Amino acid sequence: MTEWQPIETAPKDGTAIRAKRVHDGRVICDGIAAWRTVHFGELRDPISGEQFAAPEDATGWMCPKGVADKRFPTPTHWMPLPEPPEVTAHSPDTYKTYICSYRFDDGTWSFEIKARSFEEARERVKAMVWATVDGASPAAD
Repeated sequence: MTEWQPIETAPKDGTAIRAKRVHDGRVICDGIAAWRTVHFGELRDPISGEQFAAPEDATGWMCPKGVADKRFPTPTHWMPLPEPPEVTAHSPDTYKTYICSYRFDDGTWSFEIKARSFEEARERVKAMVWATVDGASPAAD
């Protein structure tokens, strides 16, 4: 595996990279980022209508294009993304759908997750502590 490198050596051509931000010896953000320009619209108070952020074009570390138009906390280190594995419909690496559940607000909720094995599904669920909510699904409207 590639070692972490200083962010100053990262490509700034739109290439998606794995990035992390370290502060006081602790990783406070770890994810996928790309150097790109994003247009942010104006922000207004929903009650008063007062503008509190003007529209702007911002260039810097952002979530990759097609994921979300939001800033990535300024990373301190980076490494290239690994090549994705080749998966065919008849491969033993074909993903299966696993049903997962959790308790919240006095109810039990479930969701599906794709994984190659039960063990991988459990690891993916453990990794969700790092997940973010990027918006509602179009089907949810």
